[in-house]
Amino acid sequence: MSTYNQLKGLRVKYLSSDPEDDRVQEGEIFYNSSGNTTYLKTFVAATAWHASSPLSTARVGGRGAGGTQSAAWIAGGLKPSAANETEEYNGLGWATGGNLNTARSYAHGDGPQTAAFFVGGDDTIDSNELYDGSSWTESGDLNTGRHNLGACGTSTAGLAFAGNPSHKTNSEEFDGTSWTEGNDVNTGRNGMGACGTQTAGLCVSGAIPGGATANSEEYNGTSWTEGNNVNLARFGLAASGIQTSAIAYCGGPSPTPARTHSESYDGTSWSTGPTVGNARWNGFGAGATSTSALVAGGEPGFQSITEEFNVQVGTVTAGAWASGGNLNTGRRRCSGAGTQTAGLVTGGNSGDASALTETYDGSSWTEVADLNTARQYHRGDGTQTAALIAGDNDVCESWDGSSWTEVGDLNTAKDEPALFGTQTAAICVAGAPPSGSALPQCESWNGTSWTEVADINNARYSLGGCGTSTAGVVAGGYTPGPDATESHSEEWNGTAWAEGNNLIVARYDPTQFGTQTAALSVMGVNSSDNKVTSCESYDGTTWYSSAPAATAREGLGSGGTSVLGFAAGGASGSPNTHNNTEEWTGDTVAATAKTIDFD
Repeated sequence: MSTYNQLKGLRVKYLSSDPEDDRVQEGEIFYNSSGNTTYLKTFVAATAWHASSPLSTARVGGRGAGGTQSAAWIAGGLKPSAANETEEYNGLGWATGGNLNTARSYAHGDGPQTAAFFVGGDDTIDSNELYDGSSWTESGDLNTGRHNLGACGTSTAGLAFAGNPSHKTNSEEFDGTSWTEGNDVNTGRNGMGACGTQTAGLCVSGAIPGGATANSEEYNGTSWTEGNNVNLARFGLAASGIQTSAIAYCGGPSPTPARTHSESYDGTSWSTGPTVGNARWNGFGAGATSTSALVAGGEPGFQSITEEFNVQVGTVTAGAWASGGNLNTGRRRCSGAGTQTAGLVTGGNSGDASALTETYDGSSWTEVADLNTARQYHRGDGTQTAALIAGDNDVCESWDGSSWTEVGDLNTAKDEPALFGTQTAAICVAGAPPSGSALPQCESWNGTSWTEVADINNARYSLGGCGTSTAGVVAGGYTPGPDATESHSEEWNGTAWAEGNNLIVARYDPTQFGTQTAALSVMGVNSSDNKVTSCESYDGTTWYSSAPAATAREGLGSGGTSVLGFAAGGASGSPNTHNNTEEWTGDTVAATAKTIDFD
């Protein structure tokens, strides 16, 4: 008789508490001796959909998507006009990709993020485009143009089938250069779920004359064969995985309500799975396996909601903003420093320039000693007990946890610069002189004096910044002129500035915190001069969407990390100042051990 160790490669451990984080292993059996009773426990995997970061551009007209859950893409759709935008997903949020050559909706595509194809669309489009991870290139056209078709495979081995108009049965294969007619599907349809490969494809449900079919079909590289029916007939659904291990989800549509329904396929039969959190049809589905699907966008309406499907031990909670304690005095154009549980907000404008300072303990704000000089166009960095502020003139002040002291002046007086680093090693860059133009100057602080160093590449003011004196990142801002609102980001290496990838949403007066490789830029004013709730995360290479804040505003004080941060104050207009605080918590995964009951 085999032992547990022989079967699982694990020993039964005697522990004082449940394992956490990377110590959690599915199927591990252990004793938990906490409390008055010793329990035999284990971790059990569960299947569930959970919310993730929204699309940057809300859209419908899906099925133009592919890749894996941690490297997905979507393209085209309606927003409400035909879209050419591509977005790429890294497992946390969406970033901007290369634009399609032909804007369209109700097209289909598949393939990994660096070897994808996108074919058909609106009425009878026959155009096919290939994606290399950065740009789309026109390739061989379909023989039969169509929309609402199914597709699967890669950019060198693709499969396209069925679609509209007239519930087509045509099936075509792509070899990386051209499309060749193959054997037809058995049941003409459109709006079906599709997944798999060119030699092992799967067609799921879809619309037929007068309604929806529950029929599924399998392709073996030559012909289509009837498979077992799904439990719920629908169209406008999505599917992920392979022919022998797939998941089909969502669908509708009117007059049938939008669905949250999902079903899993084992190559023989369909079984009902966990429901999706948000009902929709014509959303964008991706995922290379049946245990890691993704759906984004869809209708009714124009949705941006993203959800992931996982089979795992832990419960995933997506990053989100939550309400914190209110400032004692609402204000805009304040500065911030510190962490979510030990924060600091200084100055600002609540009618006139303010000298107020408040500290935060994670739940409430307390007024402490005032600045020596009231100001509102400054920035702050450091901690709750060791902070530095600069801007709104050339005068700088240092905070020791109880009082402010004037320290060495900036070489160039400026308003609304970016400031990042610590009380004794900081960078102050860009900003606006009294004349209102934009400055490129950058100065380095050593705890005693400021020294001119290399200029930023894009002069601007009202930009966000974070990091250290040798590894910082700035983003957004304002430059007087026709393209006034900036999307540029730049990185500082302690010696020079280098161009980084742009923000998704150009903005000025955002609030920004974190490090050069893990930052957040949130809220501010976009290029249409509207306050936004938009939040973007930076991984050291790319800005991608994260959960939006609750209240659109600009001119906040903030601090923290990409995992735990805060943003307080600000304004949604003039003189509509705010005193509310929002707290950011990044994605978390928590596992709960189950008690083994032998009764």
